[in-house]
Amino acid sequence: MSPLQAFLHMMPPAQLSLMLELTNERLVEKEKQEMTRQELLRWIGVCVLIAAINFRGRRRNLWEGGGAPLKYLPSYDLRAMGMSRNRFDDIWYAVRWSRQPPEQPHGMSSEQYRWMLVDNFVDNINEYRARTFVPGGHLEADESIIRWYGVGGSFVDAGIPHYAAIERKPDNGAEIQNLADVASGIMLRLKIVKSAAEEEAIAAAAAADEDNNEEVAADEGGKGTRVLSELVAPWRDSGRLVTADAFFASVEAAVKMKEAGLFFIGNVKQCSRRFPVEVLGNATLPKRGCRSVLASINDDTGETELVAIAWVDRNRRFFIATTCGLGEGEKIQRKHLRQLDKSGRAPPDKVVIEVAQPKAIAKYYKGAGTIDRHNRIRADELRLDRNLGTRHWDKRFNLGVLGIICVDAFLFFQQVVSANNRMTSCLEFFGRLADELVDNQEGIRITRAAADPGAVGNGAADAAEPTVRKTIKMKNKESTHRAQGRCGCKGCTRKSIFVCSVCTDATDPDQKQFWFCNPTTVEGSECFAEHVHVKHSKAHREGDN
Repeated sequence: MSPLQAFLHMMPPAQLSLMLELTNERLVEKEKQEMTRQELLRWIGVCVLIAAINFRGRRRNLWEGGGAPLKYLPSYDLRAMGMSRNRFDDIWYAVRWSRQPPEQPHGMSSEQYRWMLVDNFVDNINEYRARTFVPGGHLEADESIIRWYGVGGSFVDAGIPHYAAIERKPDNGAEIQNLADVASGIMLRLKIVKSAAEEEAIAAAAAADEDNNEEVAADEGGKGTRVLSELVAPWRDSGRLVTADAFFASVEAAVKMKEAGLFFIGNVKQCSRRFPVEVLGNATLPKRGCRSVLASINDDTGETELVAIAWVDRNRRFFIATTCGLGEGEKIQRKHLRQLDKSGRAPPDKVVIEVAQPKAIAKYYKGAGTIDRHNRIRADELRLDRNLGTRHWDKRFNLGVLGIICVDAFLFFQQVVSANNRMTSCLEFFGRLADELVDNQEGIRITRAAADPGAVGNGAADAAEPTVRKTIKMKNKESTHRAQGRCGCKGCTRKSIFVCSVCTDATDPDQKQFWFCNPTTVEGSECFAEHVHVKHSKAHREGDN
């Protein structure tokens, strides 16, 4: 498997088709050339490449040889990729990820109308993951932040509809609540956090559809329980384990998960109704690893339904669980420096501190960092939402979701390939992914002549359909850039790195090159089409005979 194949496995095909349709509509409105699927993937590859090289200057310098101002580093030059800066900018300003009507419909709120710029993208991912991906037995619920420090607040019509600033998060911006597979780390489901008024309207609409207004009103778990139920909906009655942090965890959430055929372990903080926090809080726990447990036992069956745990490490923590038991789990081992020699003259010694923990808590912490690791790779390594500047919140949000897909592709790739073929780092994967996206051949028919270049000249070329492809000839032995030549079409003198697949032998870079303008990069170019008509059309061959 290649990085490009891993990306296409993670990217919903319906989303690519939707982007292609919506973006072409805007390109036609601006009297620009329509985009193909190959060019869309190439544009995504350029975005990933700009983010991967950690370039935060003016984007135009990347096409002008001024991308690296350092003395001993070569400057970046993206002109050899087959996409000009003007074409990249045309797509950049025209790209659309979700469908939004030109005018706000009557009766629709301004916030709901603005969220339509990103809703289809999120919905397509959720539907595609639920239909095609089979997760392991452990699921983790948590939050993610897509960085945004522009105009914010629901009171600004042009700004982001809901701006989240959470103290414990490293960035502010748009918040997404998500569900991930612990075994692979891949995101399974995304839910956009919207304003309180919008969330209440959505919950009321869902209650009206299900005709259970009283049940929703009586649900003390409130937003956390409702969101968790929505995230795990495709995997109901599967017997999987769901672990969640304090936003989702409560006694009501544990009961709801049990009713849905799922096990649950959560860290309880604020949502403590029906949880014996006072009893467990006053229990004597003298040292790390001690725990106090209360169980809820069914009077009819005698089975333990819920378990409340108070466990002390650096501080006292509370958990609610419906599975995994209270036996001894794997001990936590931490290395610390301790002054064992009390004389004060000897250096400190390294000691290993072991902290005992129940199985339920060990299982909780096994998946607790899954989404945090995913967020760290996306925000600190890929950096799509940092290195691609924009003044439009929806573009930043959609690029952040694209970053989630790229990280999913990396995690998927590392899981399915052999140990010898795995990438040494995520940066290596993103670099190769960008290369393969730029050089992708999606939608281009592979002809017999292109597949078997040795057949050129023995009659096979006449029967093959010619295609335009990049030359393999380089400028010189030390150069990393492809050679260029003048277009061979009559009256055209533009430089190009593209050649005819039939007229040029791909196995011999020293052979004479037949250069032509690429119709997907040079707007309105008919050079290659004219060459095919004159040199390779059936009527022309019959005339020669």
